[in-house]
Amino acid sequence: MAEVKPENYRPDGLVRLPRTGKRITRLVDMSYVLPFDIPDGKGGILYPKGYTYNPLDYVQYTKTIVVINGDDRGQVAWFKASGYAERYDVALMLSQGSYVTVGKELKRPVFYADERVVKRFKLQAVPSVVKQSGRLMEVAEIYPIPSAKKERAKQ
Repeated sequence: MAEVKPENYRPDGLVRLPRTGKRITRLVDMSYVLPFDIPDGKGGILYPKGYTYNPLDYVQYTKTIVVINGDDRGQVAWFKASGYAERYDVALMLSQGSYVTVGKELKRPVFYADERVVKRFKLQAVPSVVKQSGRLMEVAEIYPIPSAKKERAKQ
């Protein structure tokens, strides 16, 4: 245990995503298909296998998710200068990198985008910005990544 350092921690199931090569925006349907019957507790079936529902029909997801590679200094600098770093409604997720190092640098909580997150949002490259758009989630790959100096000049 003495050899394990938090800044070296990397969870299992991380998917290495490439840096995006072009600006792409796509919509992702969050509908879920039940893989099994859900019983009602009285001997019947409440929801049958195959039942499909979209959670965005019932709740609004008001946060924005930004996914970057924490090992890519350009992406960390972009996030810091982008305006997302100051927003409380933004969740930062890493596809690679140290959550301790990036969290300390940005002075904010940092989470990992594991394989389930990558598959659910159909992430293909980073940096990506994910937010709700009606009944769907909008995934925007940011390209080109403006330099931190150019971003600061815009603000």
